[in-house]
Amino acid sequence: MDIIIGGWDALVNYFTIHRIISLTIAFFLSGAIAQFMSQGAVMKYFGPNSHRGMSYVIAAISGAILAVCSCSVLPMFASIRKKGAGIGPAIAFLFSGPAINVLAIIMTFSMIGFNIGLVRVIGAIGLSMIIGYTMYLLYNKSEVVDANEAMFQIEDDKSRSLWQNALFFAVLVGIL
Repeated sequence: MDIIIGGWDALVNYFTIHRIISLTIAFFLSGAIAQFMSQGAVMKYFGPNSHRGMSYVIAAISGAILAVCSCSVLPMFASIRKKGAGIGPAIAFLFSGPAINVLAIIMTFSMIGFNIGLVRVIGAIGLSMIIGYTMYLLYNKSEVVDANEAMFQIEDDKSRSLWQNALFFAVLVGIL
């Protein structure tokens, strides 16, 4: 009976207000990415026809500025994928984001030490690029179809000023 009560307590603790707030913010940030990032920018840096080496590096290190966990990164992954990002760079972002975010790295450096922290950063970036490239190799045929479909999507002409976009992202990142 103690096992059931312990399991129930763990489940309730998982769905605390903190988890709900962080996931809500992640969904809003995902919506912001979908709304404010142009499809052209995503296709230029993460698309199937972009420079492979550079797109994997950018995708693998872009998670460093976000303080996201493995649950919170999923909506952001879905947003950049819907905008036309190739499966490889999107997977690299998905795997590296939670591993190299600022909070995780600071905690690793302070609690475990500089050497292991450095190995964690380099390993997370390297492994996420390897995993992303492996996914690209496995699903390369479907990438061509997705790229052709993405070329014919029409973007809205609604434009916002740079300061509006910057302020919105700053508020969302500040909340995270």
